[in-house]
Amino acid sequence: MEESQPDEGKPIQCRCKLNDGNPCYTRFEDELKDEQLNCYAMSREELDICILSKLSCGIHLSSETMKTRKKQQSARKQHRTDFFFHGFKICRTIFKVVHGIGQDKLNALIAHYKVAGVEARQHKNKRKQPHNALKFEHTQAVVTFIMNYAEGNAVILPGRTPGHWKTDIKLLPTNCTKKKVYLQYCTAADAAGAHKVSLRTFCRLWQQLAPFIVTMRPATDLCWVCQKGVTKLARSANLPEVEKSEALRAYEEHLQRATTERSYYTNICKVVKDQLPQDAALGPHAPCSFDGKCHYSFDFAQQVHYPSDPLQPGPIYFKCPRKCGLFGVACEAIPKQVNFLLEESTTTGKGANCVVSMLHYFLENYGLGEHHAYLHADNCSGQNKNSCMMWYLLWRVLTGRHKSITLSFLLTGHTKFSCDWCFGLVKRLYRKTKVDCLDDIAKVVEESSHVNTAQQCGREDGNVLVPTYDWTTFLARYFRKIPGIKKYHQFVFTEGLPSVQIREYSDSEGVIHNIERMPFTGEDDMPPLITPKGLDAKRQWYLHDEIRPFTSDRCKDITTPLPAIPKPGRRAADLEDSPDEEPAPPQPKSRRANRRRGGPTVPEKEN
Repeated sequence: MEESQPDEGKPIQCRCKLNDGNPCYTRFEDELKDEQLNCYAMSREELDICILSKLSCGIHLSSETMKTRKKQQSARKQHRTDFFFHGFKICRTIFKVVHGIGQDKLNALIAHYKVAGVEARQHKNKRKQPHNALKFEHTQAVVTFIMNYAEGNAVILPGRTPGHWKTDIKLLPTNCTKKKVYLQYCTAADAAGAHKVSLRTFCRLWQQLAPFIVTMRPATDLCWVCQKGVTKLARSANLPEVEKSEALRAYEEHLQRATTERSYYTNICKVVKDQLPQDAALGPHAPCSFDGKCHYSFDFAQQVHYPSDPLQPGPIYFKCPRKCGLFGVACEAIPKQVNFLLEESTTTGKGANCVVSMLHYFLENYGLGEHHAYLHADNCSGQNKNSCMMWYLLWRVLTGRHKSITLSFLLTGHTKFSCDWCFGLVKRLYRKTKVDCLDDIAKVVEESSHVNTAQQCGREDGNVLVPTYDWTTFLARYFRKIPGIKKYHQFVFTEGLPSVQIREYSDSEGVIHNIERMPFTGEDDMPPLITPKGLDAKRQWYLHDEIRPFTSDRCKDITTPLPAIPKPGRRAADLEDSPDEEPAPPQPKSRRANRRRGGPTVPEKEN
């Protein structure tokens, strides 16, 4: 039952004569009203402690009376309580009004003080189990059913849980809702004659005792090997024990391998962070100026389009705005990620030359100058796991930029790492922000989190800021390809050795491959530049005609300017013609041409 709020307009009054023949409230001005408001702001337990403390100052609990005019005191028949406020005696009426309580509660507090002193009261049913409470064995039965259901239907992805922060998640199929599991629970309980709980209780127990079992979201990027393993195990109920054991063994080996590679990634990040100086920061450092280790991760994100509006106009949904690629290189130990913005007019694609050029720009301008570098990437062969990347890393150690470099790849399907976390922060703010130009995208990256920083690779007008080099042609003269490169997950390059130590996994035995084609001598030589092709005439006119209306006025001449080249399909002389000039009428087609195209024939003229 809620306590009634004080009536600020009603005065606090009484009829006692404790103030030299006058009511006790006349001794105070606004103190009583302030104390009343303070009491109403307290919780039930706080108010009880406050009143009990004041009662302890005025209650008489002695066994004999304390009469000053008599020498002999008699036995006390009942206890008397005096009430005080700011050192002055007040009547019981004012004491109750100030504290917002009634006579019944005051009597209850006095009785409680005689027994327990200044101690918070506790409801008698607080520690008493209700008669309709769920028993332990019923709760255990519900949790056991959920666990057994997950064992046969869930997918276990160690370290590869998109959309979830925990690492011990068991993902149920997308069509497996809690209500569907509950209906199967009811069927099983009816068949066994066991006690059933309600749907609400079933969901509450699931959330409290088995939160690591969740339903996967649609279009979740899962491991194909894990999905095949779970499907095979689910269908192996009627198979022989040998085939069932073999399927279980293969599935467990895959999970163990994914866990091992994930553990290596987390351990190397921790080791690097522990030995890194406290004031370490990204920036241009001289090669091999830091006698230590550093770890970097790099990956591509899905490209974004601009102009972009959170309140998306309907017509732009069917159009193709200007594109901007997103490539990130993260240093987990600081932590910081440099996000390269690849403008559509200055990009040269997403191949090996593009990735190696951006990684080279990062190591030269943002690297810590470490002796030993550790890199992690996904298994994309067109961008990361290719001969050009291996040749470039070997080129770095041969030219004295590092003492050693270790490049590792996470297991396919289990490749979520720090870059995806930083990309998620950018995309979350990007969906809520109006973007009209490349500078707006860079601002979104900077404001998404303190771990993100933006690096533009080019401008809308075609000006290149991060050059792309032809590393493949340049390094192919000195090095050979690594045979069977896709099945290996770790590559180690050491100073002074024109070879690479390859491992199938991080804990496998290393095998040394000499990939030198001819001795490398030009330490200062750089590959030739690759000039971007830019936007063709068709794309420029499309942006101007179709996308310009959706761009703000301040960015129309930046994002969607008027092209300086003729529109495709029209001659240059046509652009100089007067707009008022009527076009020439089309020439009539012959009967033979119409007959060949299947069109209507022109009737012959009568003589």
